[in-house]
Amino acid sequence: YIAFPPAHLHSSSPRSVNAPNKLMPPVLLIRGEHDFVTEECIKGWRKIFTTDTTLGYREEVLNNCAHYCHLENPQGFGELIKNHCFINDY
Repeated sequence: YIAFPPAHLHSSSPRSVNAPNKLMPPVLLIRGEHDFVTEECIKGWRKIFTTDTTLGYREEVLNNCAHYCHLENPQGFGELIKNHCFINDY
């Protein structure tokens, strides 16, 4: 299984067709160590989110988790979200 970004993000511009002049917010990609969303799966997403139109991009892998990290390790997942919001001053 390979996860593909939405079709409107496949274009040469990573901006949404609905908001072509807006920057994308900071992105936190979280996946589990045993997730079916593998390193290979997220290559396409990484290309989109590591451009000059994204305000920040970070990947995190939660150990001993599969795809449902928020259920398997709610405290670890919550810490990642809290830190992401703190770093990006929400």
